[in-house]
Amino acid sequence: MKETAKKKVKVAIIDSGICKKFDDEMGQHVERYEVKKVNGELRLLSGGIDDNGHGTMCASIIQKECSDIEIISIKVFNDSLQTEMSYLIYALESLLNSKVKIINMSLAITAKVDTKELYEICRKLYMQGKILVASVANGKSKSIPAKYPFVIGVKGDKIKEDLWNLRFQRSNFIKQSISCLEMDKDGKYEMFGSSNSGAAASMTGMIASLLSEKDYPALKEVLHELNKASCKRFSWEANLKRNRIYPVFKVDEITYQEDIMKKLQDILCDFFHLYNKEHLYQYALFSSKIGGRSFSYFSLIKRIQQEFGLQQLNYRTITKYDFVSIYTVYDWLMRERNE
Repeated sequence: MKETAKKKVKVAIIDSGICKKFDDEMGQHVERYEVKKVNGELRLLSGGIDDNGHGTMCASIIQKECSDIEIISIKVFNDSLQTEMSYLIYALESLLNSKVKIINMSLAITAKVDTKELYEICRKLYMQGKILVASVANGKSKSIPAKYPFVIGVKGDKIKEDLWNLRFQRSNFIKQSISCLEMDKDGKYEMFGSSNSGAAASMTGMIASLLSEKDYPALKEVLHELNKASCKRFSWEANLKRNRIYPVFKVDEITYQEDIMKKLQDILCDFFHLYNKEHLYQYALFSSKIGGRSFSYFSLIKRIQQEFGLQQLNYRTITKYDFVSIYTVYDWLMRERNE
């Protein structure tokens, strides 16, 4: 049976820009623009390299979910992820009458400002058949523009299912969000995704995958497909233990080979400058007893890759849960070695 060719979906990412190395690494051509003030007036200029990393990592998540995309990046944030409302509105206005199908906004308005103009431009884009996706502000139940009726608002959480459709909230979803390695502003990789921004990016990629296979004339039809792929829940149910996914420290059923465990122990003790090796068998790697919450997972993975002679790794499939403890690192290593 002949497969139907997938079509490219044009996705606009309004964020902090996308690093240059992204194109070669992902096999993806990115059109880059930046909203800048010139002689006191806003202009859309070519360029827009990522000085923060947020935009590149969101693009990495989207591309991982769906590679059949064409990306337009519009930089509105500086290196501290700060911007002005006028920059966001100008970026959105530039997409009117364009061929862009999905607009990703992994952002939320938290300042008390007049948002009437933002509401109106989002409505106009919606009327043109464009799908707008925005993240809910972290720690909030709703925020702008995610709460607009014509914007798909997304939160991230460690839920067992991939996607929840929230009851009594027309277009709000909770997406499973566990940090994975994603490309950063330097073309390297760091853990990212356990946030509403990452969840909105993941949802954007999910929608792009739908649109690459079939034309959906409006938001209503896209929501129908998303609802079919999701579980209906109340938002408070995400706090129930039975609905959450937790990291596993050790799997008792696994027989750990002594020689490999000894080699991993030596690597980890050296990497973390750890003098008490017993801590590796008692504490998580991200605990203050070992590496803390800000150690470089990518540097550790590269070290293990070198020491064990692992060939090409798909870094973006590696999650934080693969590196909870020496035991989970062992399990990940065995999978990579197909043992």
